[in-house]
Amino acid sequence: MAKYRTHLSFNLLIGYPIGAVIFYIYCSQDHGYFALFSSAFLLSSLFFNPDLDIAHSCKLFSIRGLLTAPFRPYSFLFSHRGISHLPLIGTATRLAYLGALAVCIFICYEQTLPSFGFLHMLYDTYTQPIWIGISGLAYGDICHIILDGKKQSQKT
Repeated sequence: MAKYRTHLSFNLLIGYPIGAVIFYIYCSQDHGYFALFSSAFLLSSLFFNPDLDIAHSCKLFSIRGLLTAPFRPYSFLFSHRGISHLPLIGTATRLAYLGALAVCIFICYEQTLPSFGFLHMLYDTYTQPIWIGISGLAYGDICHIILDGKKQSQKT
């Protein structure tokens, strides 16, 4: 199993340049969308990666531990290298978990949840940025999973 720093180095030094060139050439040359894709990829590489399924094993009182604190329950729901390490599905599970966490926070603070009409309007207005952000997150996950697969095949 590759360590956090190995994953981060691979993502930033190999995965990002390849993904950035492909995104810029084939998806969008808009600088705002490029920055969104890059930011989502960086977020995925640094924090929102498939290894959040072992967040409970991080020291809580460290920078990484504090950042992964909301994902401690998530790490008990999913086993390591399980569904969270599947391309696209793992990203979807973490996004769904964050959505469920947001709903719980709204309920705990007795706030009204946004209406589906409002959410639909947001999606209609920001469809392309939403999907670009999700693709940046998913690409970061894919780079992580590729390195895990390479390390796993070297062990056997």
